[in-house]
Amino acid sequence: MGIPKYELNKRPLQVEADQTYNPTSTNAQSGAAVAQAVSQGMAAACAVDILYADLLTLKEAGNLVPGRWYRITNYLTTTAQEYTNSTGHQFDILVRADSTQALNENAYAAHHSGDTYFQSCKLEAWELKYCIANDTTRFGWAVINNGFGVIYWMKDEWDNEAPYDFKNIRFQRTMTNGANDSQGEIAYVFTFNNYADGVNYDATVLAATNNKIRCCNNVISEYRNTSSGDYKLMLNNIAFLNVYANNTGYTCSGNKFGFSCRSNTFGNNCDNNTFGNSCYNNTFGNNCNNNTFGNGFQYNTFGNNCYNNTFGNSCAQNTFGNSCGDNTFGNYCQFIVVSDGAEAFSVSTGSEGHPVKYCQVLGAVYGGKSPLDIPFVADCNYTQVAGLDNSGNLVIFNPAEEHK
Repeated sequence: MGIPKYELNKRPLQVEADQTYNPTSTNAQSGAAVAQAVSQGMAAACAVDILYADLLTLKEAGNLVPGRWYRITNYLTTTAQEYTNSTGHQFDILVRADSTQALNENAYAAHHSGDTYFQSCKLEAWELKYCIANDTTRFGWAVINNGFGVIYWMKDEWDNEAPYDFKNIRFQRTMTNGANDSQGEIAYVFTFNNYADGVNYDATVLAATNNKIRCCNNVISEYRNTSSGDYKLMLNNIAFLNVYANNTGYTCSGNKFGFSCRSNTFGNNCDNNTFGNSCYNNTFGNNCNNNTFGNGFQYNTFGNNCYNNTFGNSCAQNTFGNSCGDNTFGNYCQFIVVSDGAEAFSVSTGSEGHPVKYCQVLGAVYGGKSPLDIPFVADCNYTQVAGLDNSGNLVIFNPAEEHK
């Protein structure tokens, strides 16, 4: 196959000198100067249209034109990671040559000719990190033979960020009428999902034409596979399951995830939740807002309307009912059950190897304006239950002892 000639009449767009800019580096960080020097509009105006395979051929042959922008006109998101798929909605990618053999991994998006799916979206505001190689040593979802390179970070016009193409990548869930249900039917959902009339949509796309949908300022950090030792990037498998019904909108905004957070599921209207690192396998109902979770928050389940709760590190396998709010948990709180309506209390901190565990907080527990401290004993192997007696005083007891 001959090397395609893409000379045309478009001159390479020159970038002003910057002492931090390394024109031979393929590291995505080296594109900071490029991003500052040119806009997406300028890049699109001077870019050379090219097919993915032809651009890859130019790169491998050392025939790229340094400083030139190329527009990949047949890009398609693909995934090989288990329990994921891609919707295949197309947009073009604008990428710049650093040298005759290197493409900068900071990239832009542009509307694809003939596409109507993204027609109301502001693709000119999107920012991407894109690797032209289908590198399975870097990306757990890369497709070797039929891939078109890998988008490994995306930021859209709503300031949502994720380490993958969240406009196309979907994750498997079992659902009933748009809600998480272990006995439901298998479906594939977007990271910011919108269920309406039996169909799953991308809320970040619908928001462009529906002001009742607010989905913005969500940040998902990268997840690397450390268990296998290769540290490759993996898809996070995080999903917000919003339901649009009876012309009633929702918000899904301000959620922040640290590194290696994955396999978390949220219901409708979940906002402003902050997670540390390595938080995974957690399930939230509807209207769970303004909660803060430390590192290692794992295998926890929340009902609806859980808000303003704060957790330290290494809190795992706890279960919360509905309307649990304004509560504070220290580090190493595990196997704790909080009944519906328990509010405004704090649980003391355990330590590594000595967690606060096997505890239950009954629903009538309420601390009012001053959080009620519940002094559960750490590292004990019997059940501790906290409740209020007939006089409204806090009592901690072991039900098994009560029934001897």
